[in-house]
Amino acid sequence: LTPDVISFNAVISACDKCGQWLEAMAQLRGMRSQGVAPDEVTYTSLISACATGGQWPLAMSQLQEMRRQRMVPNEIPYNAAMSALEAGAQ
Repeated sequence: LTPDVISFNAVISACDKCGQWLEAMAQLRGMRSQGVAPDEVTYTSLISACATGGQWPLAMSQLQEMRRQRMVPNEIPYNAAMSALEAGAQ
C-alpha cells in the first residue's frame, strides 16, 4: 500500500496525542518526499503537535505555511495556534 494524505494525517495526529512533535514534523518531510500534498488537516495536526510540545514558534510557522499554500485556515488551526502561544507564555 502507498501512503496517502489520510494515512499520513492519522500518523501525525497520533504523534500529537503522544507529544511527539518532532516525529510529526518528520512525517511531514516524509509526506512531501513521497509526493503527498499536505492538507488543512495535516497542518492543523502539526500546529497542535507543536503546541503540545511547547514549540510555539514552529506552530506559528506551520500556520504561515498553510496560508502560503493558499489554504484558508478556519477556527480549528487558529485555536491550536492560540494554544501554542498560550503554552509559550507560561
